[in-house]
Amino acid sequence: MVSVTVLVEVLITDFDALPYRERNFARFVLLDPAARDRYENWDEVAETVVANLRLVAARHPTVGGLTLHHETLAFPADPDQTLCLYTAEAGSPSAEALALLASWSAPSAPSAPSAPAPTRTSRGVPGPARER
Repeated sequence: MVSVTVLVEVLITDFDALPYRERNFARFVLLDPAARDRYENWDEVAETVVANLRLVAARHPTVGGLTLHHETLAFPADPDQTLCLYTAEAGSPSAEALALLASWSAPSAPSAPSAPAPTRTSRGVPGPARER
């Protein structure tokens, strides 16, 4: 945790009271029994935390390890919806690997229709193209 507000202390836990190495939201959710009391939907919260940890520590079989930063945005009008953004530091090997992966998955531009092949008349002279 970089900083803790009073509201975080009230809603989640007092991270400042924890030993320095334990000031981590994922650690709190997964290892502190108080987290189960804090969250009615603890199973869902824990599942999301684990998914985020897996993504942040991602290792893609083609490009190797990736170091990603993430940010989660909640929508007050729809609390069941969240938007998770994952980015790599600009110019880093992870950013280059993501760009490579993105280039492979980008949709290709539609190709121009090919012109029909010219036909030959009975005398072997090229004639007008006809559709087949």
